[in-house]
Amino acid sequence: RCRTDFYCRDVLRSQRAHQLGELDLAQRLQALRQLHDARAAEREALIEAHRALARLRIDAHALWAAAGGDDEHAQAAGR
Repeated sequence: RCRTDFYCRDVLRSQRAHQLGELDLAQRLQALRQLHDARAAEREALIEAHRALARLRIDAHALWAAAGGDDEHAQAAGR
């Protein structure tokens, strides 16, 4: 995953620069913080997308129809 993740690549570069003495610890820690924040934002966005899809399926009665199989909503919808 690090090969395709911009922030992860940045962390790897900052780690190497820190090892070579080209970057101080504060800059290294800032790169790690950015990676952490980006991953947390990604997880939050995925969670919110799943919530929105679940609400949409509930509002469309698709979630209950898929679970129950033969309830009245599924029959009324022609499923």
